[in-house]
Amino acid sequence: MPAPEHTADEVTCWLKKEGYRVEFEVAHAFQNSSPELSITMGACIGPELGDKREVDLRVMHTACTSGRVVIMCECKYLRFPWILLYGEQRTDALFSSLLAARTKTLTGMGAARGVLESLESNFHFRSGERAAHSAIEALKKGKNDDRAYATMMKLTDVTFSYADVFDELNMRGADAHVLFLPLVVVDGQLFDASYDPAAGDLIVKEAAWGRVNWSAGRRQLLIDVVSLKHVREYVAWATESVVHLGSLMRQYSESTATREK
Repeated sequence: MPAPEHTADEVTCWLKKEGYRVEFEVAHAFQNSSPELSITMGACIGPELGDKREVDLRVMHTACTSGRVVIMCECKYLRFPWILLYGEQRTDALFSSLLAARTKTLTGMGAARGVLESLESNFHFRSGERAAHSAIEALKKGKNDDRAYATMMKLTDVTFSYADVFDELNMRGADAHVLFLPLVVVDGQLFDASYDPAAGDLIVKEAAWGRVNWSAGRRQLLIDVVSLKHVREYVAWATESVVHLGSLMRQYSESTATREK
């Protein structure tokens, strides 16, 4: 029996439901934000560098010859809402820098003189931001997997896998300094929920974005989750942050090289 023919409209509808349109929109937002960023869709670590692992979108800023700041982005179309669960936790610049996925060559950067103070004004690392302790998929039916959990786990694993590959290359003589910033962009409803002790009840409201202190993976990691409706606003903040981090990385690399001479 011949396969049924399908229309371009059917294929387009399928693409949208699978989230591919989200990847194009996010890539376009970053492309328009700064000429200093390079964007790769469907980015992989090739098999020659280790296990082949793919991320939907990789946004890279070249800070110096050997230094890179990389946003690792997963894009999801939501069939059901996601909820970010908040307690009383707030971010701290020092701990945020310690939690960041990076090559071992950058281990001391957060504690370097002047760097920590500068991180206090950086969008990705500044102190005092609310930090959710979990992201969950709401209203899902039956025993379907929690796609929020699966996405966060995949992004955590891929991000640290990339860092591991560069550390292995550095052991072979490379001199790579790479800082990774994980991001999830969702096309669908995003909520945050917290408990109000005075009211004795949960407070739930729609959210534009949130920062999650994800601890279910092999290592703790701060992951930003952003609604596609607000991605352009977020991209402007993230781009400024990435360029700033690149300047700090460049200064740190230069000072490290000077000390080693």
